[in-house]
Amino acid sequence: MVHLLADVVLPFSISDETLIKLSVPGVLMLVLQQTNDPSLHTWIMEGAMNSSPNIYEDLLQVIAKGTSESRVAASNLLLHYWPFSNPNIIHRKIIQYKVHAWQRIACQSNTCTEKGPSVKSCYDPVICADVGDTSPPVFLCRKCADNVIAERKVPMRHLTQPMQASSVTCQNKDCQSQSRLAVSICFSHDCTRTHNFVPVRLCQECVTTLHSHCDSPHLIQCGSGCAWGQPIMWDTVEGIVKLMRETAQFEGTEGEGKRPKWLRQLEGGHSLGKEIDTMADERRMLSRFGVWMMAALCPPNQNADQKAISYIMYNVFQWFATTALLPNDSMGASLEQLKTDVSSKSIDIDR
Repeated sequence: MVHLLADVVLPFSISDETLIKLSVPGVLMLVLQQTNDPSLHTWIMEGAMNSSPNIYEDLLQVIAKGTSESRVAASNLLLHYWPFSNPNIIHRKIIQYKVHAWQRIACQSNTCTEKGPSVKSCYDPVICADVGDTSPPVFLCRKCADNVIAERKVPMRHLTQPMQASSVTCQNKDCQSQSRLAVSICFSHDCTRTHNFVPVRLCQECVTTLHSHCDSPHLIQCGSGCAWGQPIMWDTVEGIVKLMRETAQFEGTEGEGKRPKWLRQLEGGHSLGKEIDTMADERRMLSRFGVWMMAALCPPNQNADQKAISYIMYNVFQWFATTALLPNDSMGASLEQLKTDVSSKSIDIDR
């Protein structure tokens, strides 16, 4: 299903002539919520980014208006594709959710013996029926695609390949920027063909340099930077607030921190007729994403919206209170440290 959405439906349904773009946040939310496989999450994300602009905004809407389950993956993916210039965030400790690179489907040619990953696709219905006994499109490995091109003289489309799950620095080989933190991702073939058709992460300087003289606009996925005065300001603010409020669902009772973790999960799961929340620890730490987003995207400066700042600060104080009631373990200590490192500085500046 994710393969059909990412590689077939989205590329051919999103255009200026349709309103399918409005459904992208809903599609992302459903996939992030209904599957626990992180590789499927990156698959639908990169499929959407390869088909439509402004996926950053769509992901923000998932965080701001989506379900608690989808918010776990969406928050991790937001900082994975658009990292903030903070070493504590870039090298943050993984709790439960870990981003995984997805894999291209195997070659669909009936005569292929190697069944390697697909690199090209063909939309000619006759070729699809003859080669793969399937409806368009058919996905082929390099060897099979070259054979079809040589025999049938049909055009093929290069497939965008999966991105690495670990790179957060500029991938331009000629980059000379002092700040090599990747802030944008280019999906256009003019840039990816020299990178094995893998989308290219670029720093701000390289984005400007490489795209200043393009013959046609490139599909570049950018973050927002400071949200004040931008159309996505309230989605950003609401996303920060929703992340901070996640902690309120895990308020502990006195002495809870002394009980084993497996016992607390059991009491909150099967004993109440519910499934055990396998991502409970990750959800408990979701508020740290809200604090990081607050510091990076909504700083309390002279351009700040007063209503937005008041809304955020109210929830910051609520977050201070709820985190004080959480079990006194390593994760609770981590949140307490975050209060000192980030939140307190924002409160002092806002006075």
